[in-house]
Amino acid sequence: MISAVRCALFALLVLAAPARAEIAGQSDLAFTDAVGLWLQGEDAEALAALSALSNVGNTAAQVFLGRIEPLPYFHAHVTADMERKDRIALLRRDGGLSGKNWLAVAAETDPLAAALLDSRDVTARAAAVPALAEAGEVRALLRIFIGEMSAGNGAAMMDAMLDPRVRPHVGELARQTLADLHTTAAGMPPVTADQLAAWTAQLAEVPPTDADRLIAALNFADLYSNSSLRSFASGQVFASAPVVRPLVSVCEALCPDQVPGCAMVLGAASQTMGGATMATLSPVETLLPSATYQNAPRFQADILRQAAGVFSTLPASAQADACIVGHIDGEN
Repeated sequence: MISAVRCALFALLVLAAPARAEIAGQSDLAFTDAVGLWLQGEDAEALAALSALSNVGNTAAQVFLGRIEPLPYFHAHVTADMERKDRIALLRRDGGLSGKNWLAVAAETDPLAAALLDSRDVTARAAAVPALAEAGEVRALLRIFIGEMSAGNGAAMMDAMLDPRVRPHVGELARQTLADLHTTAAGMPPVTADQLAAWTAQLAEVPPTDADRLIAALNFADLYSNSSLRSFASGQVFASAPVVRPLVSVCEALCPDQVPGCAMVLGAASQTMGGATMATLSPVETLLPSATYQNAPRFQADILRQAAGVFSTLPASAQADACIVGHIDGEN
């Protein structure tokens, strides 16, 4: 008999997810059970289950394991002390000296897996954008957008950034890109006046809030060298910004008397890893909605592990926020 917990988890992972093409094996109870273990922070059991499923051809397990394997904060607390051959056997498909990432295996038959794999390839990532936008894979898209903007290809990304499924997560990135396009064409493909007008109109449909403007303009590290910025960001505007809210929730649980300072430390750490939004998102939206991930027991530990990995690069004043620093140190 399927337990009530398993039924609830199935609803969270499958029924509550936005309608999109399903990856083979996604609805298998063995897979939802494995993800349920992962969300609870039972990493050794979850990774073993995902590895076993991957080895018997469950594509969803291959995609999930293939996405988390390159991100140490998702598994290094379990795998770092393993023998190399055992770690490879757990996280990758057997073969050769280092095995093969399971996402590459899944990409041989699954179009979304292929797009996620291409998102890691600087020469192929732009072509992967339409498929990733269709699937709502915001984490992968953010990495592409940031990389393409840095390479001067922001104009080529604008239509994807303004996709209704993607825009809520990247609105300020799109506004920044559009502002750049209005002021300079250096290093960018030709952009017509009609294109600029159309993009401007689309962005106007979602006016930025004060919180959005603050987060877009703010380098979290600056908070520790600018007392007026720090004071302003300690207020409700900062705490209400959607990009910061998941980090604030962690701080409310761990440091209820130092929430603003705690959130700024976690924000600064997240920013060094590609942005505060990316740090809080599910590794695979299609298989695990970010809202489910952010409310799971493991989310807090993942955020702390990410911060621990980059903590030494933060300003000294950030490293002095005693409460959250104690929790981050506990992950080292």
